[in-house]
Amino acid sequence: MIIGINNLNGCGLWYINMALFEKDGNIYFVDRNMNEENELFYERANFIVCLCVRGEDYENCVRYSNMYMNRKYLKCEYGRDVLDVLEEMEYCVHH
Repeated sequence: MIIGINNLNGCGLWYINMALFEKDGNIYFVDRNMNEENELFYERANFIVCLCVRGEDYENCVRYSNMYMNRKYLKCEYGRDVLDVLEEMEYCVHH
């Protein structure tokens, strides 16, 4: 369900900036990144929601969701400490 629409700089361009997701009786509002494609947004939101259900901090999940997507689709590289956390989170999301 889409819940937010913003007017960009008053110039008549509109974009959807947030969606509501429900999982295991909890409701999560996830902000969409500027120019983020629907498919990528829903993949990133799923990453966030799956981890929040397991008790992870929401802001931490959002931060790592962007790194997850950057690594997966843009082939960005991160230090071993970040990779260890990302790999653990990825495992939790997919299992």
